Amino acid sequence: MFHKNLKSNNAFTLAEVLLVLGIIGIIAAITIPLLIHNYRAKVLHTKLMKANSIISQAAMFMKADDIDLGDAISNKKYEVFESYFKNGNCELPKNAKEAGYKNYSGTRNAYEASAQSLVHPYCLFDGMILWFCEFHWFNSGVLFAVDIDGWKFGSNRYGHDVFFWYYDFDKQAVVALGPGVFSSGENSGYDFYDKCPGKPEAEQGIACTVKAINDENYFKNLPK
Repeated sequence: MFHKNLKSNNAFTLAEVLLVLGIIGIIAAITIPLLIHNYRAKVLHTKLMKANSIISQAAMFMKADDIDLGDAISNKKYEVFESYFKNGNCELPKNAKEAGYKNYSGTRNAYEASAQSLVHPYCLFDGMILWFCEFHWFNSGVLFAVDIDGWKFGSNRYGHDVFFWYYDFDKQAVVALGPGVFSSGENSGYDFYDKCPGKPEAEQGIACTVKAINDENYFKNLPK
C-alpha cells in the first residue's frame, strides 16, 4: 500500500499538465513570431549586401573594360549593363506599375513619382530584379534600383525591399544612395533624397540604402 500511494502522489494531474501546456503555448506565441521576424530581417540584410556587391562589381568590371557608361546610360543601351549581370531567368513585371511598388510608408504608389521612373526590369541572380531609373530633370548621374525580394514577394516598398544606387558620371563610381549623395541644387527641396525615410511622398525611402547596409538592426525596425 505504501508504494502504491507514493506512485500516485508523484504523478501529474490533468489540471497541472494543461497548465504547463498553456504556459508553453503562451511562450511560443510570444517568441516564435519574434524569431521569424528576426530571421526575415537577417535574410533581407544578406540579400541587400549581395545586391550591393553585384552592382559594385559590375561597375568595376565595366570601368576596367573602358565601357563609356555615360554614353550607355544616356542612349539607353541597357544590353551593355545586362552583359555584366548573370540572368536569373525569373518572371518579370511589364512595368513598375504592375510590380506595385509603394513608398516607405506604403501610403503612395512609387511609380507616381515625378522625379524618376523605373524602367527595363532585368532578372538578377537569386530572383532579384534590377531596374534602371530615368530622371526627367536630373542629368549628372543615374540611379539603379534593385528589388531584393522579387516583385511577387515581400512588401515591394522603397527602403523595405527596394533599394537604390547612384552612378556618378564625374567620379565614375557607383555608390549606395543615402543622405548627402545628391541633395544639393535641383534636389535640395526634396528631403526624401537627404533623409531616411523622409516625408511620405511617392519617393519616400529612396535614400535608405546606406542606412540599411550599415545598420544591422535596420530591417528589424521597419514599420508594418
